[in-house]
Amino acid sequence: MQSNTVWIFAYGSLMWKKGVFQYSNDRVGYVEGMGRRFWQGSPDHRGVPEAPGRVLTLVKEKNMQTWGKAFEIQSNIVPYIDSTETGYIRVQTTFYPSNPLESPFQVEVYLASEDNPHYLGPAPVDTMAEHIAVSRGYSGCNAEYLLALYDYLDQHSVMEVDGHLSELGEIVKDMLQLRKSNNRQRSISRTIPCQCTYHKHFSLATIEANSNE
Repeated sequence: MQSNTVWIFAYGSLMWKKGVFQYSNDRVGYVEGMGRRFWQGSPDHRGVPEAPGRVLTLVKEKNMQTWGKAFEIQSNIVPYIDSTETGYIRVQTTFYPSNPLESPFQVEVYLASEDNPHYLGPAPVDTMAEHIAVSRGYSGCNAEYLLALYDYLDQHSVMEVDGHLSELGEIVKDMLQLRKSNNRQRSISRTIPCQCTYHKHFSLATIEANSNE
C-alpha cells in the first residue's frame, strides 16, 4: 500500500521559519555527500527580479555532512512546497538520524538545478556576503535568512554549523554593524536598502535608516 506521507529534508529556512507547513513527525540528522551553498538566486522571497538575493542549495561534496531536520508531511502538501521552491528539483537521498538507535531512511530534498534561470553559482565569499547584506524581498532581508539559520543551528548543539555558512555569517554581521555605525555618524541611509532587525546570535540591533539623524 502506498504511503500518504513523505519525509522532506530541510536545511535552510524550512527549519527555523514556523508555520510553513504542517507535519506529523520530525527528526534531527544529516545527509551525506552534500554541502550547503548560497548559490541560488531569489527573485522574490529574498530579492527582486532585477536584483535577486542569494539563498541556499545543496551541492555534491565528497565526505561532507549537512545537518538539518526531516519532516514527515502529508503527500498532498508536496505540490504546495514545490510551488514555493522556484528553480529547485526534488531528489531522494538517505537521511541519518542523530539518534544512533534509529535507522537511516529515505527523504526528499530540494536542490537548485544549475540550468534553472535563477542559478547564480559560486562567487568570492566577500562578494556573496555583500550581495546578501543588501538584498531584500517580500519575505524579508536576505541577511535575516542567513543569520536566522546560523542562530538556529547554534542553538541546537547536536547540529554542526558548516564552514561556508559560518564564514558568510561573520562577514555579513560585520558589514551590517559597520553600516549601522556609519548611518548614525553620517546619515547614509540610502546605502542601506535592507533594514535588518535584531538578531540574537550576533547581537545585531535594528539597523535604522533615518536620513534626519
